[in-house]
Amino acid sequence: MQEPNIFNVSKGWFNMSFRDHRLKSAHTAFIFYCIDLNNRLAWVQNFGLPANHTCQVLNFSYKTFIKTLNELIEFGFIEMIEKSTNQHTSNIISLNLLYLKMAKQVQSKSEASPKQVQSKSVITKPPNKETNKTIYRSFAHLKISIDENKKLIDSGYTQMQINDIYDAIENYKKNTTYKSLYLTAKKWLQKEFKTNGQIINKEFDHSRLKNFSKQ
Repeated sequence: MQEPNIFNVSKGWFNMSFRDHRLKSAHTAFIFYCIDLNNRLAWVQNFGLPANHTCQVLNFSYKTFIKTLNELIEFGFIEMIEKSTNQHTSNIISLNLLYLKMAKQVQSKSEASPKQVQSKSVITKPPNKETNKTIYRSFAHLKISIDENKKLIDSGYTQMQINDIYDAIENYKKNTTYKSLYLTAKKWLQKEFKTNGQIINKEFDHSRLKNFSKQ
């Protein structure tokens, strides 16, 4: 196997995660463990995946190991070459890294043409202004794109401050009245972290959440 560009692989994986909510943190841990293992083996085409060692490293039960492996096979990221007979022997697998890199290009391809991109783990829709935006964070009816999140960073706030505000908005019981996560986050950031027009470096006080939106 030709040594892949890990940045492209990582970018492809997280682009896919933004779009496919079936992908969980367990899948991320598992796939990057496999990538690291294959890297240590000099990127061979097929390699052994020891169940016991994988479970130890990822703090998985054997049941979680099997479930996560089977789901990644179903989603198209891993190909089973030879199945192990028990947890003490290794499965022989192959990583579909091309599929991961192709995931990175799904966004740009959908913008260039209305033709849908077919894959095992991507549900595509006809392109429009909303679906062409890669989502950075979403919950309930609210969402914010990577570009909008970058605008907040460019305003001078840290990503930690911004994430704290996202968490606060998500936990705020009356967030159903908000229509734009970007505009709401921008307003909350200004209230919490700006003094006399200057952004101050501090952490968000979550104990003030109940009264925060009324300030």
